[in-house]
Amino acid sequence: MKSPERTLEGLVLYAIPYQEDSAICALSTSEGVQALFAPHVYKPKSALKSLLIPGALVKVDGQKGNKGPFRARQSLTIYDTSSLVIQEKGNAFLFFLQDLSKTFFRYGDPFPLLDATRIIDQLSKGGDLLSLCLLLLGSVYRALGLPMEVHSCVHCGKKEVETYSLESGGLLCHDCALKSGVKSRPKMEVYVLKFAFLEPDEKNCRRIVPEDEGWKVLVELVHYLCSYFDLPTLASLALLRKACPNESN
Repeated sequence: MKSPERTLEGLVLYAIPYQEDSAICALSTSEGVQALFAPHVYKPKSALKSLLIPGALVKVDGQKGNKGPFRARQSLTIYDTSSLVIQEKGNAFLFFLQDLSKTFFRYGDPFPLLDATRIIDQLSKGGDLLSLCLLLLGSVYRALGLPMEVHSCVHCGKKEVETYSLESGGLLCHDCALKSGVKSRPKMEVYVLKFAFLEPDEKNCRRIVPEDEGWKVLVELVHYLCSYFDLPTLASLALLRKACPNESN
């Protein structure tokens, strides 16, 4: 007996080819990450082509069977990101989004859908790649249950801070840093870490971080996240680095 048809709405995270011309797609919805079976999606006249475009907002009609993923019948694009795919910085961002999604999220997990949608929209308007990747990382940390304290010292609550420790969970004042054996940081690196964990609203999405400090903090956040879950570092970092032409080595 077939289940009744229903509609899913969400953000396309990635698609994995399946059999000859089909795919298993991951869709971030209000109910968490959902698996979709997109039959014959790679055929030229498929009505499911939008499920192959990462970062696209889509509405998908289909059925949930007794076993296996939701079977898509047709999809409608609400927000198209295909223009980003052919841009160097857009492609780098979407690869980063896919990499984060595949590595840290499983089906059913909550994904920062609203945050990612806002960030992608700002990128399509010419937003700064590095700054938006930092905001995306902060959102991913929160979704994974790893928020950072970026308003005061994580240990004593003092507002005057001079460094941070990802292992400790955020900012540290001078005294707590000494007790923990954490070295002092340049002020700009501390500011960039604070920025990464701001809410990605319209104002923050328009901000631009300094490239050297921004890249350093982004790499540190990625490496810590991977080490926390005992995973290899993300392959997308190399493409991101290339898309930041002024990044110094």
